[in-house]
Amino acid sequence: MTSKIIKESHPPDEPIFDESVSAFNSDGGIELNADLIPDQIEDAVFWNRFRTGQEASVMLITGEGGSGKGVLLDMICWKFKRYYPNCKAILDFIPRRPFGHYHLFDTSFVVNQVDKMAAIAKGECSNPKAFEEKSRAWLASDGQVFFKNSVVGLDEIRKYHNKRRCGHPMGILLTDFYTIGRHLDTLLIGATVKENELDNKAYLPHVKYHVKMRKDLNNEYVFIASINWVQWDKMDERFFVLGKYAFPINGAAPHPEIGLKPDDEYLRRQTFDPKSDYYCWFDLFNSKNAQSLNIPKSMRKEQ
Repeated sequence: MTSKIIKESHPPDEPIFDESVSAFNSDGGIELNADLIPDQIEDAVFWNRFRTGQEASVMLITGEGGSGKGVLLDMICWKFKRYYPNCKAILDFIPRRPFGHYHLFDTSFVVNQVDKMAAIAKGECSNPKAFEEKSRAWLASDGQVFFKNSVVGLDEIRKYHNKRRCGHPMGILLTDFYTIGRHLDTLLIGATVKENELDNKAYLPHVKYHVKMRKDLNNEYVFIASINWVQWDKMDERFFVLGKYAFPINGAAPHPEIGLKPDDEYLRRQTFDPKSDYYCWFDLFNSKNAQSLNIPKSMRKEQ
């Protein structure tokens, strides 16, 4: 029986209890898609810790050109879609066809959702205060529906949170998102070369996972990802590492779970390894790194 205090403190038309679907199944575990194999279930349990918790789930991936930042970013986003029911991928870049369905989240989208000012459409915000109020209102309504149960991959995080150029509309909106992200089962991933390029007030203090990428010295197709659980030190302006975990990623290894390649010879030639029947992590994205272009080494400019 509902207590008299609860009845008097809530209007009759408003719900008294949270009636949303539980994030856990009847056994108290994580809710996953039903067709996962045992190895995928184990992997899904590992990655689930990065999308839930008491703090906003913000991950930063750093590394030199060709260190595998794009491979890891696309891999995590694809896995979240595959493992968790109704989880959507929200990207600020266009992946390759094997990645599958995604939502494009760029400056134009933010402008259309929050404001129609021409000045903002050019990437500048003539009235940051006004835009901040409107973006906060959007996040409190339609924005929460959009971000709920998602993984957000931002390959342009340096543009949004450049410490030398503040006021980008995406940066303004994302700053508010960091305060509500923990309630939405959402992981937001940003990728850039070095963390010291980023805003140490609006962005870096919110980062909880800093992933450092590097190439394996023995295999050009393998990358080493080192996940650091971090806390931002405002005094020294650097990350204080609380713990770390490293694992390899083979971008060229075929993955049957990504899917079979088409029989069409032309389409197969567009993939990383046309002889393989299955896609690999390299097939999910187009690298912007100069080292991946098919040009002589003598003509390449090292990054």
